[in-house]
Amino acid sequence: IAVPIAAALLLAQAVPLLMAAFFVIVFWVLARTIALAPTLLAEAPVGALRAITRSLHLTRGNTLALAAAVMTLILAMTIATWPFEQVDAWMVAHAPNPIARAIVDVIAAAITGLGGIAMALVQVAAYRRLRAS
Repeated sequence: IAVPIAAALLLAQAVPLLMAAFFVIVFWVLARTIALAPTLLAEAPVGALRAITRSLHLTRGNTLALAAAVMTLILAMTIATWPFEQVDAWMVAHAPNPIARAIVDVIAAAITGLGGIAMALVQVAAYRRLRAS
């Protein structure tokens, strides 16, 4: 799976319009499958293909709103971790203190973990809202 994605990203870097199309496809897939994990958990004995089908059925007609929610969350997580990644990169060359670098890395990891928890909460909220409608 990683090789085709890496090849697509390499090609997309060469052609910026292809990069934009790649991100549109990725966020579309994320939006259409946002109810996948809650479906697997809430509708207990359901197979993977049935859960995918159910998620696609639930998200039909709400793709743009769900994609906006996913993009907002990913963008917020990226913006929040960026300063700590930059500080870590600076510390590699100028301040080789492993304790300070570990603290910066722990903060960046905590932000990423909170972003994952927020994404799970968005998935559950989207599932509940889409299931009720």
